[in-house]
Amino acid sequence: MMAYFVRRLLWFIPSLVGISVLLFFLAQAGSSDPVVSKWEKTDLNPQQKIAKIKEDKQKLGLDLPSFYFSFHRQTVPDTLHRIYNSKLQDNLTSLAYEVGSWEAVHHYYAQIKKLHRNPKAAHLAEELLQLKSKKELTAWLALHENERSKSPELFERIKKLLAMEVKSARYRLSFQWNGTASQYHQWLSGLFFNQWDRSILSGQKEGKRLYKALQWTFCLSLLSMLLALLIAIPCGIQAALNPASLFDRICSTLFFGFYSIPNFWMATLLLILFASGSFLNWFPLYGVGEINASMSLGELLQIRLSHLALPLFCWTYGSLAYFFRQLRSALLIERQENYFIAAQAKGLSERMALWKHAFRNALLPLISIIGGALPALISGSIIIESIFNLPGLGRLSVEAFLARDYPLIFTIVLLGAILTLLGTFLADLAYHWADPRIRMQKQKA
Repeated sequence: MMAYFVRRLLWFIPSLVGISVLLFFLAQAGSSDPVVSKWEKTDLNPQQKIAKIKEDKQKLGLDLPSFYFSFHRQTVPDTLHRIYNSKLQDNLTSLAYEVGSWEAVHHYYAQIKKLHRNPKAAHLAEELLQLKSKKELTAWLALHENERSKSPELFERIKKLLAMEVKSARYRLSFQWNGTASQYHQWLSGLFFNQWDRSILSGQKEGKRLYKALQWTFCLSLLSMLLALLIAIPCGIQAALNPASLFDRICSTLFFGFYSIPNFWMATLLLILFASGSFLNWFPLYGVGEINASMSLGELLQIRLSHLALPLFCWTYGSLAYFFRQLRSALLIERQENYFIAAQAKGLSERMALWKHAFRNALLPLISIIGGALPALISGSIIIESIFNLPGLGRLSVEAFLARDYPLIFTIVLLGAILTLLGTFLADLAYHWADPRIRMQKQKA
């Protein structure tokens, strides 16, 4: 038994590393660069934009290679990541593949940058930066032959590019070892040295904001789950004792009626009925309330409960039907087992037999649900947190995704992955506690 759990714990590390690598490269495959997008929207001139982009990339470590090692064609250098415009990278790479020489493309690009500094010819440079094939270069050259005087060197360089023949070397791969000077290593090591939460947009550490959002979401989610279990378990047991009774029908109808209502509709309805003042004004409309150090415990609880009562209800009601139905069905099955009939034959009442014997076995479906729901303790509810303006992780995740703030996104998703693995592990422990007959070790042949 112990060997099984030790193996499961040892699998945590490679599993988390694999998940982190997958997340990292999924983000790298994105079509847009958040740093470039940030400065492209400004009114700065092209040279100032490039300078700002370079400064931000260096500050955030985004000027480094992506991973510990890389493979690239010999016609493309290992320093291509230093060109900060991803579209320009693709255009120059495509051109290098076609002509078979990065050196020639590099000289061509250098001439374009010189031309870019000339205000009267900057538009020509912008046009050239959009081209990615010899065919497009040929058409551009024929169209602008009369403007050769603005940069004779550039026109000569383009003609040399067009005259170059394809070499077989362009298909050969080169291996480059980047070591710890890579974006992935900087992010991964930052997880252990409190640097994981640096924002791309502000360049500042967002640890306090993330920690605060995590606290709110975790507390509300945990409280919601406990409330749902405290309500669903007694109701499920009572319904299993008297199936098809009035109580059973009322609970089934009520809980499944709640389950069918979308939480955004329920949240809006509650705000209109109990917080808007149009009908009742029992609760605040949004937020978590302002508190200060001089408040007593009673005042603090009153403020928090009044602000969180409606969102907590919206967080809880959807789980009631699920927990209730699972427990009720499991208990009805356990009532038909021989051990339950034998316990009653020995003099135990039906209620005591359920609590002392059947309940433990009936917990197995609930354990699976709770173990799988553990990541939800930090993921929060995007809809509820947005409607009630709660400073939780769900709302922060949306802001990070909209801003393409990859370091923050990585951290939030990796926390979810850790809780998923932890939930599975704790579910295994709970399985063994609930039913010691379950054997985790491999059967010997």
